[in-house]
Amino acid sequence: MKISRTVLLLLLTLSLPFAACNRDGGPGGLSPDVYRELKKAAGVHPRLILTGDVEEKLFPALSTSHQWLWKRYLEDLPEKTALAGKVTEVLARGNGNLAADLAFAWRATGSDSLFQLTKQYVFDLCAIEVWDPEYDLLHGHLLLGVALAYDWLYPSLNRAERSQIALKLGDEAQMQYQQIARNRAWYRNQYLQNHAHVNYCGLAYAAVALYGEDARAQEWLAVCEEFFTQVFALSLQDGTSIEGLSYGNYALEFCLFYAELARTCLARDYYGSPWLKNYPQYILYSLLPALRGDEWAMAFGDSPNHGNSHGPEPQCFRLAAQYADQSAQWLGARLIELQPHGLDSASWWALLWYDPQVREADPDTFPTLKEFSEIGQVMLRSSWRDSSAALIGIKCGPYLGQTRSKDALYDLGGAHGHPDAGSFQIFARGRFLAVDPGYTYFKRTANHSTLMVKGQGQLGGEEPWFAAAEALEFHQQPAILETRSTPQADYVLADLAPAYHPALRLEKALRHFLYLKPDLLLIADQLALDNRGVVFTYPADTLQLEGGLRLEGGYVTGTRGQASFAFSGPDGWYRIAASYIDNAPLTGAYSILVNGDTIHSWQDTVEITDTHLEISPKAKLTQGSRVSFSAAPMGQGARLVKMTLYGPDIDTERELSWQLHLPPGTPLERKFTRIEAAEGDNILDIYPLAPQQRNHAWAPFTVKAGAQIKETLRLEIRPVFTTNDCTMLTLLHFREKSGRPLDWLRSEINNNLVTLHWYRDQKSFALELDLESRKFSLRE
Repeated sequence: MKISRTVLLLLLTLSLPFAACNRDGGPGGLSPDVYRELKKAAGVHPRLILTGDVEEKLFPALSTSHQWLWKRYLEDLPEKTALAGKVTEVLARGNGNLAADLAFAWRATGSDSLFQLTKQYVFDLCAIEVWDPEYDLLHGHLLLGVALAYDWLYPSLNRAERSQIALKLGDEAQMQYQQIARNRAWYRNQYLQNHAHVNYCGLAYAAVALYGEDARAQEWLAVCEEFFTQVFALSLQDGTSIEGLSYGNYALEFCLFYAELARTCLARDYYGSPWLKNYPQYILYSLLPALRGDEWAMAFGDSPNHGNSHGPEPQCFRLAAQYADQSAQWLGARLIELQPHGLDSASWWALLWYDPQVREADPDTFPTLKEFSEIGQVMLRSSWRDSSAALIGIKCGPYLGQTRSKDALYDLGGAHGHPDAGSFQIFARGRFLAVDPGYTYFKRTANHSTLMVKGQGQLGGEEPWFAAAEALEFHQQPAILETRSTPQADYVLADLAPAYHPALRLEKALRHFLYLKPDLLLIADQLALDNRGVVFTYPADTLQLEGGLRLEGGYVTGTRGQASFAFSGPDGWYRIAASYIDNAPLTGAYSILVNGDTIHSWQDTVEITDTHLEISPKAKLTQGSRVSFSAAPMGQGARLVKMTLYGPDIDTERELSWQLHLPPGTPLERKFTRIEAAEGDNILDIYPLAPQQRNHAWAPFTVKAGAQIKETLRLEIRPVFTTNDCTMLTLLHFREKSGRPLDWLRSEINNNLVTLHWYRDQKSFALELDLESRKFSLRE
């Protein structure tokens, strides 16, 4: 029998008296001062963000100081209202965002039709039985959006309508709480991970929206307050993100949402966080000299060349207002102006957080070199005004940041990082000339313009997500050692060696970057590589599976069985490592076998994390030895990610590959002293200068599981080692196709003193770079 909506609302009204009376469950784990402040919200709506004084100030400004933004907001509104009538059983993050967006539009305009549309839209969302079966990012967006809409609509809803929304919102909030507090959600304590920020933030908004109506609200809010206290304490002080620019923007978005909730409802001020204060600089120095709507940033890690759909314009405005940051104000306005119309993801938050009292900075005051010491990222540019200027990005830092990597006990959220220490990108004259693959679902050093050593990449690679446990076990700690800027040149020194497995015995890998403005980049690599030490890596998709194991999403999953391979390296003693994920301690039982004999067995007992690395004692392997990982059974939801063998005392050849990734389809041509790469009207000249004995080749390179870039053109230069020590010298010249290459280029290395001579435009130039003292001079 079908029940009419009127009858249903009446039944809800009768069965849910809590919606009309105060249900205060006590502090519920909240500190006394937070609980005392929260109690002030009892019976007050709106209480979230758009409090009475905020609306009184904001809405009149829509026709004055905010008119340029309001006009853009209204350009987006017809599309948003059209979407409101298209709610389906399968929801998306945009559904949650739209709920708050429509409610804001109604409060700003007072339109009766918008009120009815918004109310019906929220009812439609509440009628969906399953919002998000995984209680992950989608769930966080829906909790946040419906909580805001409920709070803002509240004064104009009748008792039955409030009850209908409150019931669904409360049930969904409780399920999110259980996922975090009871079901060991994998992101529960990853304080630098965007999934955690989104879900905790959504839960917090639901808790404050339902305070006084649902006795569980304080308990929900307590876990969120505990979590975000750690977030603002642990986030990197230089304003960067270990997840890269795009996911960093996503994290900033929801962390700022929480900071505003805490400021306005909980008397908590998180704006003392250096991370919040410095974050706009991370975006600012990622800007390309030539901006387009879909390509405006140079980014490392899992990030496209833009901010994705997570602002960051409103966040720039809020931080500009908080810290009187004129560069953040300039940045927010420039990014909005990239779009021909509308506000897109900036939405109503841009209207709310824009403060016209903050002036915009003059770009001529921005330095052309910026170092972000935590993540080891350095940005060099020739000009802030010239759209044809060059931008060089360099990355060489540990995956959790310099501070956190020193004492971290487990992964704090580095899955979106890449094994890319020492890598670089070049953008000049409106184009990328040396590229990074951006977002990849499989992390590989081979994707980046850095070094491969004895056929192996860096720690943390050859997995679908960054191998945190491996990086922690072997103290992955690459770093930028020095930066220096002069009007003529910028200098950067990077230490790559700690990024590689110690068994490879890469004893030195110092990479010197010398940027001779505006169009020359010299890269000098001081290397020391022993002829002992090997590592062999076997990702999940290379293993042979037996029993109830199967390959799924780049992992070995299933109930029980074996994953194995036949060893084909040199005979000797090796340790065998299994990289795996297990979030249900003591439910699995694992072993490592060689030729059917068990050499190591264990159970996972670690509560704090779900990413693990188990290492066996030494085992003797010969050609054809069968090495196996056995699960009897696999833990609940557990996955094997890869297996690794390493033998630091195994004799081997010294082998190293210097890599440069170019845009796909780039024509390369071998000239007399250089390799010429043509990209549109631009040329990148590559001069391999040292050592004299070297080999080089290029070919299309497939980016495994690449999300944006599927293929690059990879140039490899392989030096010939005659001793353990070798210095590689490579000069890159970026120029217009109509311009001339360098003439009579000569180089010499004598006791670590690098000397270069060349002619250009009928002038002679001489460069000296001392690799030990790190001093340089350029003379005409």
